[in-house]
Amino acid sequence: MSDLKVKVEELGKGLGLVTPKGDVEWETSPALKKALTTAVKGSPRFVLLDMSQVPYIASAGLAIIFETRKKLNEKKAELVPFGLRATTRRVFKLVKLLPAKLLGLNKEEARRYAAEFLEKSK
Repeated sequence: MSDLKVKVEELGKGLGLVTPKGDVEWETSPALKKALTTAVKGSPRFVLLDMSQVPYIASAGLAIIFETRKKLNEKKAELVPFGLRATTRRVFKLVKLLPAKLLGLNKEEARRYAAEFLEKSK
């Protein structure tokens, strides 16, 4: 089992960033859940999830991301993972966790998408 470290930041009004580092396994997934719960407490309109430092994600992690996206979508808010590694991207595609247009976003594309979303939702 590896350690999972997760950083939560507020990038601006209504925009949060969650950055996990390490494998998201059954044992480490509570750290991701805690970080995402913290990120959504302030009622952000958009949360970016930087997955570039996550080489592996188990079903427990996928479930946490799915639940968080669902909760945010109910509030007309959004959670978008970006920086998915090839293997992780295939898993996200297989379980249809994200719309296809969002599967390959890098950091800049995700920030642009967030800015457009926030502008439209004013």
